[in-house]
Amino acid sequence: MHRDDPQGHVHPPRPDRDPFGQPTSGFNRRRFLAGFGVLAGAGVLAACGVQTPGGGPSTSARPNRPLAGPDLSGVAPGVRVQDDLYRHVNGAWYDGFQIPGDKAQYSTFDDLSDRAQEQLKAIIEGIKDPRPRGDEAKIRDVYEAYMDTARIDRDGADPIKPDLDAVDKAADKAALLDVIGAHQKQGVSGLVGYYVDTDQKDSSKYALSLVQSGIGLPDQAYYSDPKYAEARDKYRAYLEKIASLAGLSDAPGVAARVLAFETAVAKGHWDKVRSRDATATYNPQPWSQLATLAPGYDWDRWQKAVGIKADDAKNVIVAQPSFLTAVAKLWADTDLGTLKDHARIQVIRGYAAVLSVPFAEANFDFYSKTLRGVEQQPERWKRGVSAVESAVGEALGKLYVAKHFPADSKQQAEQLVNNLKGAYRASFADLDWMTPATRRAAAAKLDKIRTKIGYPDTWRDYSGLKTDPKSVVANARASAEFDNAYQLAKLPKPVNRDEWLMTPQTVNAYYNPGMNEIVFPAAILQSPFFSPDAQAAVNYGGIGAVIGHEIGHAFDDQGAKYDGDGNLKDWWEPADRAEFDKRTKALIAQYDALVPAGLAPENKVNGGFTVGENLADLGGLSIAVAAYRIAVANRDPGTEAASGSSSSAAAPSSAAPAAGPDLTPLFLSWGRIWRAKTRPSAAVQALATDPHAPNEFRANQVVKNIGAFADTFGVGPADKEWLDPKDRVRIW
Repeated sequence: MHRDDPQGHVHPPRPDRDPFGQPTSGFNRRRFLAGFGVLAGAGVLAACGVQTPGGGPSTSARPNRPLAGPDLSGVAPGVRVQDDLYRHVNGAWYDGFQIPGDKAQYSTFDDLSDRAQEQLKAIIEGIKDPRPRGDEAKIRDVYEAYMDTARIDRDGADPIKPDLDAVDKAADKAALLDVIGAHQKQGVSGLVGYYVDTDQKDSSKYALSLVQSGIGLPDQAYYSDPKYAEARDKYRAYLEKIASLAGLSDAPGVAARVLAFETAVAKGHWDKVRSRDATATYNPQPWSQLATLAPGYDWDRWQKAVGIKADDAKNVIVAQPSFLTAVAKLWADTDLGTLKDHARIQVIRGYAAVLSVPFAEANFDFYSKTLRGVEQQPERWKRGVSAVESAVGEALGKLYVAKHFPADSKQQAEQLVNNLKGAYRASFADLDWMTPATRRAAAAKLDKIRTKIGYPDTWRDYSGLKTDPKSVVANARASAEFDNAYQLAKLPKPVNRDEWLMTPQTVNAYYNPGMNEIVFPAAILQSPFFSPDAQAAVNYGGIGAVIGHEIGHAFDDQGAKYDGDGNLKDWWEPADRAEFDKRTKALIAQYDALVPAGLAPENKVNGGFTVGENLADLGGLSIAVAAYRIAVANRDPGTEAASGSSSSAAAPSSAAPAAGPDLTPLFLSWGRIWRAKTRPSAAVQALATDPHAPNEFRANQVVKNIGAFADTFGVGPADKEWLDPKDRVRIW
């Protein structure tokens, strides 16, 4: 179920895997990259879903129709592209655009997501059968329950009273652990999180991982860094508010005790840079050894309470061992009353967004308004659509694909992927800093990358999920418990390599190192990322760079630790890895110096935290340029205008243009896909929690390192987009 609580899910993402776009708080294993938005087409789908996947309207370009160039509607002519690609392409839009009241940021992803919500709403409301069956019944149940505000407000806190009563009745810590485990099965956060994924050193099998959890603020730094003092004060007020709404006695005392307890929990957390290290977070051990690693916590009892079968988890991977040690000691040393306070708050906070108006408003006021500057809640129907997506996302995606995804889009995307792989292969062959042995290993891994485009071949079976048209909380519990069982049931089974971790209507893409696969949901295959009616250069600067980005994750600072079969295995010659690390450190230093426009100087990008995405951005665009040049040489469709003059307002300088195809539309397209406007408080939070750099730097800092950009626009030492060639970082 859709919740605003940043710790409200029990299946956190593996720290080495990141999506292309911007994630939001929370995690659901079906949508572990949830938050990049969803996209679907307007209209209503027939209730029985008579169309087959890929049955949407054809998008094949008409032969006599001029191919479109990059979107220049937001260009600021007064900003030279040689000084600021991002603001040149988007400056006029930025100056005139007002962020909608229900958004912390408005970007290309949000634009497509808004369209998606309209389309998904139409699909949901298009289920006209008075007695629908199967998935359509579940879709309507979840939506109708969410939209029944009269019932929700009448019920108040009653739906969570059984959960709170269970905490009250726990006579000791052992009994409380049973209750907490039962709540975790239903989507409420506990002190220790868990998830199922491929074993990082044996991708042929699944493994259970334990990870740090237990805090309600976005990151451990929020509990100690002086710059977050105001957020801490408002968090304490929020805790007091929801405790009072739920009828807890001594709400101020509860809030103070919970904040103090979470502060102690946060002290044991690893920071975000260390937590994304694939090697440091791979610590396999027998389950029986947890009692030695982290004494004071009844691990066997908790295992049973959350639904983990002992025979399926004789071994476990511990992501942050020192955290388990610290939190187990904290559990043992803390009085039962405080532990109960925290357990109650976890329940209230976990369900607040789907309870009556006072709870939902308190939750929104803190997590969205205070932390991210959002002015108003999204309309109820939008939240209802999100609830359906969270509960039965693939069922909704199946209807979306049948209605809105043209089959020829998949074919064209497959061709682009092949071209990008070819460009990577050529780049590996020409690298002067890598020895032949490592180049061959890199090419071998590249050849093993699997590609998924559009939608899964096999859809998720929701037949075991019971939904209730009259209870939004019951649906939240049921969907979380259903997903919990689904994930844990994987443990004794062979790895399912056909599973998707995003729904088709998600406007995003991802690379999965454990599967060595790149995945492009249907919804990202549209303008401004991709259009069959656009010049090839525009598509290469959009979806081409996206594809290059995802392939690039196979060779970023963490992805490069995995081999072609998805196993943590060193395939590098030592000298090559040392050179790679040297170049990576240079890129980290570049980003460490950046401060987003409008923020105070102390709000710098964390280059170490964002380096994986920065490497993927740099490699993705560099290879997209190379792939486009290959496409022009091969006279691929859409490249007819490659040598023509650009109609862009970019106005390259008087310097002689570089030989070869005109790359102007490609770079302008790159700048366009990063269009975004962000509220200052949201920008500050993103610096602490988002592994992607701010969009302005994803556009500008990347092109500074690409010689073809300087050549195309005649960028020189006097220009702000100039970076001396000796300081440029080239990886691939």
